[in-house]
Amino acid sequence: YDGKLGSKTSAQAFLFSKGCSSAGHTASVVDNFPASPLFLYYNVDAISAFLRPILMFANNETYGDFLSPFPRNITYSEPYCPHYLGEYPDAGLQCWEKDECNSMPIEATADVLLMFAAASLAEKKVPPTVEDYFAILTRFAEYLIAHGLDPVAQPSFDYPKGGVAHDANLAMKAIIGIGAYAKICAVIGLHECETAYGKTALDYASKWMKMADDGEHYRLAYDQPGSWSLKYNLLWDQLLGTKLFPAEVYEKEILEYRRRTEKYGWPLDSSRTVSNLGWVGWVDAFVNETVHYELMAKLLHWVQETPERVPLADSYDAVDGFQNKLKYQARAQVGGLFARLLLRNPPPVREPLRRFVPPWLKH
Repeated sequence: YDGKLGSKTSAQAFLFSKGCSSAGHTASVVDNFPASPLFLYYNVDAISAFLRPILMFANNETYGDFLSPFPRNITYSEPYCPHYLGEYPDAGLQCWEKDECNSMPIEATADVLLMFAAASLAEKKVPPTVEDYFAILTRFAEYLIAHGLDPVAQPSFDYPKGGVAHDANLAMKAIIGIGAYAKICAVIGLHECETAYGKTALDYASKWMKMADDGEHYRLAYDQPGSWSLKYNLLWDQLLGTKLFPAEVYEKEILEYRRRTEKYGWPLDSSRTVSNLGWVGWVDAFVNETVHYELMAKLLHWVQETPERVPLADSYDAVDGFQNKLKYQARAQVGGLFARLLLRNPPPVREPLRRFVPPWLKH
């Protein structure tokens, strides 16, 4: 993991991360999101520092000021969140020229709402950015309501070069993202807002269960009977306490993953045998002890037996142990392995760092 920490003022830290072993994007929302359990466990302010430049750009605060980290006079008017801000170490919006800044609209938009909600619920105090960027966050939530329940084909973290139409896992992320916005409303005392968006999220979750249902599990895509995929975004339903999806969803999904287990763990979905260490770590957070130790044994065998002796890879083949063709390794995604620790154990008190504690661990 690589990144630069800067500050416009002493109270406003900026974290510009680098997408290692990939395109080298600066401040990529989707590259940092898998590592968010690590940041939430040890220092929530790292999440705030990462989100701040993304929200500044989306709020058009980033031009006309010689102190701005963004050198170009570009007005942002899209209803969804930008994917990333440039090519490391320059947040110069080079992606704008390639029409790539907004290549993952639902993915990046939901990611920001989920991380922002967690940062807002952290101990100590409400970060001032909640009120500063509430209008932007509202716009993002409305975008998910309009487009998230049944996504059109679009790039996502799991399908960066294309996309799956009616992607059930992406829709689940959008639904929990709407629930996350309801939590943000609650933080600043807007209880009517909390109720309205929470009700929408619950309604969408109910619809999702019918649209994705495939009998013993839930589908990869609504229109693909017999398909399946890891529903790793359920982690956030647990972390934020939104309680949008009932226990039966978790139970059916985990049973399916165990049926689909390969030599080195769980593939991402039924279309391929590739796995992702970060996402598997997220699912591991909410399985029971028996399944946890089964999975950890598979991952340990992979680390010991993989034919490629490289820094820990996050994308690999669950059957033969090789990395994917892009050779993703030593990336922030491995921070997803901290998800079980975050979900089940109160983080250490490390003054003056702020920490996130799941609701049921506060008592």
